[in-house]
Amino acid sequence: MILDSEGQDAIPPNYTRLSNSNVAVTFQWLSLYLGKAKEQKKSCAIKMLIDGLFEPEEMFEETLKSLIGTEKEHLLNAVRVFGINKLSMNLTSVNRAVTEKIQSFKKAIRQGRVQKMRQQEETQNF
Repeated sequence: MILDSEGQDAIPPNYTRLSNSNVAVTFQWLSLYLGKAKEQKKSCAIKMLIDGLFEPEEMFEETLKSLIGTEKEHLLNAVRVFGINKLSMNLTSVNRAVTEKIQSFKKAIRQGRVQKMRQQEETQNF
């Protein structure tokens, strides 16, 4: 959920800000994605957050620079703030992790792994 530009929107129960950003997520969502990165490098936590905020297809045509000025920039800035404030990373390290994740999304799509994964999920739901 993206809050207004001043972040004055009331945050619903069971939601928390993603660090000091204008993005709020549920406690459950945050623990799910950060739990996947436990005992990993800090950059892994950034990549897990991006996994939860974006679909691979959304990012296929994107670069870090092309996200500036788009709606996705709010989410990207929230990830950056989280990395800097909560994970004590520097901006260069956060940006590197974001770029690596965008590249891995593109590679997964080119190799057909995203489609195969979605097909497996569909068959498991039946």
